[in-house]
Amino acid sequence: MALRSGLLMRQTGMRAPCIFQGLIMNTDSRLNRQFARKVRWGIGLFVLGWASVGAAADAAGKSPAGVSDVMGRWQVNGTHTELEYGPEVVSSSFGLPSGQRIGTIGNGGVGSFDYGVRNGYKPYEVERKGDLQIQRDGKFTWTSHASSKRGANCFKVTESRMSGMAFVAGGKLELNIADGQETTSYKGCQGEKVSTNLSGQKRGYEAKVDGKVLRIRQIQPSSSSSSLVAYQRT
Repeated sequence: MALRSGLLMRQTGMRAPCIFQGLIMNTDSRLNRQFARKVRWGIGLFVLGWASVGAAADAAGKSPAGVSDVMGRWQVNGTHTELEYGPEVVSSSFGLPSGQRIGTIGNGGVGSFDYGVRNGYKPYEVERKGDLQIQRDGKFTWTSHASSKRGANCFKVTESRMSGMAFVAGGKLELNIADGQETTSYKGCQGEKVSTNLSGQKRGYEAKVDGKVLRIRQIQPSSSSSSLVAYQRT
């Protein structure tokens, strides 16, 4: 009522009696404060909303820790000498430890020698092809083919494919494999064919990036190969 009276008097130029002037001013002041309070709340909510949107966008654009160092496409294609741990046939005229000796050729005297099997690292020429792709969000795909000569016409062939999520921590590339398969077989000689389902497994690799070169070596689970394999960024 007082507010309508005040507006009417302003429009007509009438002066309000003193008894109403204080009431009108107080009413206007109270409305202004309420309006200002609503404006401040509105501005606060607007700023908070934009901050949340910005934080979400920033988080979506970031890579998992360390992945940016190995992000991209890496390939290898060539023949390299790699050390692989495994059994080898050995012989010695000075005798072999009982744990390694299979038998003795000769009568045990001069000219005789022991033969047996022992485990150790041995160099092999390995023809390797590989394609590793790691995306910004950590998703990866990896295909690999390796063929190493084990005899005159004998080759050990290992083929693998895997995909999942990649993480990097402390110089270690960790792969959580969502889908994968690895097969080892032999060509030109006798050997067992073994296929392994890698889905759900984790693998760890020593990883070193030097410019456009990524050197990796499997360390978890332990691998028979002790050599770093160099992948080139493409």
